[in-house]
Amino acid sequence: MKLSVTNLIVILSGLLLLVISASIPIARFAQTPPGQVYGGHQFYTDDYNAYAQTIRQGLDGRWTVVDKFTSEPHSSSLFRIFYLTLGKTIGFFTTPFAKLANIEPTALVYHLSRLLLAIVLLVVIWQFLGQILFQGPPIVKLSAWLLILFANVWPKDLSAIFSLPWDWQMLLPHFREPEVTTRFFSQPHYLAGFLIAFLILTALIKHLDRQIPTKTISAVFVLAFLGSWIEPTPIVLLSATLWIYAGLLLLVFYDRSQLWQKVKSVAITALAVTLSLIPATLYYQTLRQQPPWSNNSLYESLQDFYLSPVQLLPIFGLPLIFGLIGLALSLKEKKGLIRWEVTLLLFSLIIAFFLLFYPLAPLAMINRLRIFRQPVFVIFDIFAAVAIYQLGQKVARLKFFPSVTRLSVSQIFITIMLILIILPGLPSAMAFFRDQLLEYRKIPSFAYPPVENLQAFKWLETNTPRDSAVAALYEAGSLIPQFSGNTSYLGNVVETINFSQKTDLLGRFYSGQISPDQAKQFLTDGRINYLYWGFQERSLGGNPLSYNFVKEVYSNPKVTIFQVSSSN
Repeated sequence: MKLSVTNLIVILSGLLLLVISASIPIARFAQTPPGQVYGGHQFYTDDYNAYAQTIRQGLDGRWTVVDKFTSEPHSSSLFRIFYLTLGKTIGFFTTPFAKLANIEPTALVYHLSRLLLAIVLLVVIWQFLGQILFQGPPIVKLSAWLLILFANVWPKDLSAIFSLPWDWQMLLPHFREPEVTTRFFSQPHYLAGFLIAFLILTALIKHLDRQIPTKTISAVFVLAFLGSWIEPTPIVLLSATLWIYAGLLLLVFYDRSQLWQKVKSVAITALAVTLSLIPATLYYQTLRQQPPWSNNSLYESLQDFYLSPVQLLPIFGLPLIFGLIGLALSLKEKKGLIRWEVTLLLFSLIIAFFLLFYPLAPLAMINRLRIFRQPVFVIFDIFAAVAIYQLGQKVARLKFFPSVTRLSVSQIFITIMLILIILPGLPSAMAFFRDQLLEYRKIPSFAYPPVENLQAFKWLETNTPRDSAVAALYEAGSLIPQFSGNTSYLGNVVETINFSQKTDLLGRFYSGQISPDQAKQFLTDGRINYLYWGFQERSLGGNPLSYNFVKEVYSNPKVTIFQVSSSN
């Protein structure tokens, strides 16, 4: 079957974006310094470690999740159950290869999940575009696709583009997530949430010109229910979108004879999506009251932030301006490039985004950072493509080009406009890509732990029970749950109960500032089974062997592990 030029461009551009995005973790692995190992970090080390240790629990055969960064007894939960499932499914197939290639299994599961989800998400978005723009010429759909892939956020200082030599730090964007190399290669739970949302929207758009079938509503409910457990924010946004859409239909739908049938159909679908959120919402509300899971809720509340509408312009870029023009043109025309009902639905999504981002964020109990991460840029890019095409048609009708066909003039105009829209974000993409390749060289002990640390972790993995607690300071404690599967006494700023207090207590223990009786009581209260004595712990000057209730069970040139006597 012969590929059309449009499909060939779509495939090649999609592959280009995937190759660029996937090259970052591959390059990090390839540039591992001698005598060190790559732990698989993406960015936000504490976040990655939390996801990796949950994947590890799936690899170890658990069916529910425990917090491996704190030693206090607590009930297991379904928190991050998606990552545990990734460990059970993808990990089943990749673990043998990871061992042969000497790659940390959790890292391989994490990054391979990102790649697979990104591929499926891009395919679904192309189908989504097909449902929306099937009435228009292929160039509109292709323009929207290229904007979705490559219209990047602007640098934090736009004037830095014109200052040579470039100041790479000033060219970086304010936020990572909408950036082109991460928007479709983000954390797996975000990608899965986006995928479910676009699947639901694609299914609904297909039936907007008639009553939504019961089987479609049922499928929407199932998908939304799954999404509510993986990443609920897209489902909350979708629920708000459908209710707003039903309200707008009541106000402005032009065919009154079909009004009630349409509103009823949309309202039932909105109700199905809303009801799908209830089980996960109630469950997570109970977790908010239970340590250590309650720590995550506190952290979420501290991550809230505010951006004015003016500050959103550098994030969405020129597609925001052209998108609003395209939206206005599409709302004005009952039979335009986008069906009027579809335009109204996408307009409802934009309204829902801004309502949730500004006045309704506290009511929805979702911080603005999660709302901000939603791929609303896709909608602006679609309408921007419509606006560019309409402008191209107007330019082609001018009498300045008597010897050139209208089609050629329009295509040239669209090409120029795409370049002008994409170009301002290109330096930002280059700066971010460069930063991603270099930034983890600044924290080698976390991103690239020494081989001796890995050997100690693997000894723990082979010779100790998974539920045994290991006392290590943050550098090693943050990695132990991922690499060995053990519990860390402390290891995560958010997920460790009383992190600061524990850091102080463990520091005093390893520096020898407490008496043997106090040390014994500390180990008992902390439910500590093993002591990890590496570079950070040794730097404090103490020696665990000064206590007669510990014994050395493993040693290499950089790490010693002690077992705490069970009689202590």
